[in-house]
Amino acid sequence: MEAKPIYRILANFVSSYKHWIVKYPNVADVFEDAIEKLVRAEFPSGSGFDSGTTLDLEKSSATKLVFLTAYHHMNDGGYYDGWSENIKVIITASLRYAFDIGVTGIRRKDRWHLQDYIVETFNYVLEKEIEYEWPYKR
Repeated sequence: MEAKPIYRILANFVSSYKHWIVKYPNVADVFEDAIEKLVRAEFPSGSGFDSGTTLDLEKSSATKLVFLTAYHHMNDGGYYDGWSENIKVIITASLRYAFDIGVTGIRRKDRWHLQDYIVETFNYVLEKEIEYEWPYKR
């Protein structure tokens, strides 16, 4: 097994998925399953991200990862008081840094604070190094 940052693993899996989907969808399915399993295991779910996180395979590529999530807002009293339901977290390759993170879809006046929190959370997960196995062997 080999350890790599999660963003590199996902970029490789997405690239392989896109490569195989046209001629060999059964092989692409192996990569799709591996992507879903990795995202489910490592990305935010709970603690405000109550709907979990998914990767939009159609909009993702080897140089861009698009995650879909939602955030359950709390007020100062600790009570839930609304949702931002269509949040996209867009990871793009960067020559200066390993990647850049953009966030869209936050619908609250405290959006800058939440945007910073989402960027921190995703940055932590994406840079985390894990051991993995290549999901498909010929």
